Amino acid sequence: MTSKQYLATGSKYYVADVGLRYFILGTKQTDIGHILENIVYLELLRRGYEVHIGKVGDAEVDFIAIGA
Repeated sequence: MTSKQYLATGSKYYVADVGLRYFILGTKQTDIGHILENIVYLELLRRGYEVHIGKVGDAEVDFIAIGA
């Protein structure tokens, strides 16, 4: 069984422009975790990684980065 078979896919969305996110959702100091997660995701893509997200049981897996 491969690692992909262990992950249940989730529905997450990442925006290419954090300013657009601020425009739509507004700014909140408590939202810094989501903003940093978005930045890390975009940086992984920029560096050429294939990025997967999902769940293992009840635990959320933020990123599995393959390649580069």
